[in-house]
Amino acid sequence: MRDKHRANPAPGLFHSARSRAKRFGVPFNLTQADIVVPTHCPVLGIPLDFSSKECVPTLDKIIPALGYIAGNVAVISMRANRLKSDATAEELRKLLDYVVAKHPPSVVE
Repeated sequence: MRDKHRANPAPGLFHSARSRAKRFGVPFNLTQADIVVPTHCPVLGIPLDFSSKECVPTLDKIIPALGYIAGNVAVISMRANRLKSDATAEELRKLLDYVVAKHPPSVVE
């Protein structure tokens, strides 16, 4: 069963989302066809696979309050989902500004 999920994670993502929606009382109207699993994370560009916990595909609610509804979900890496899990856009902008200011790009030799 585990190999089947790795080969096609969409059904597992669908069932998990439906369960979470029920548990947390958020809207859910997805079909399995609404869950498109790309080869790479659209946020970080890393391959989506099961080689490490960071690369595992997860279902992101783009606007969390809307729930799991068609057009409001995307498959991204666990790393990207965790990074955006509770940060606001303004907090992410501030973090980016800090990182850019304190950690300039490396000099290529």
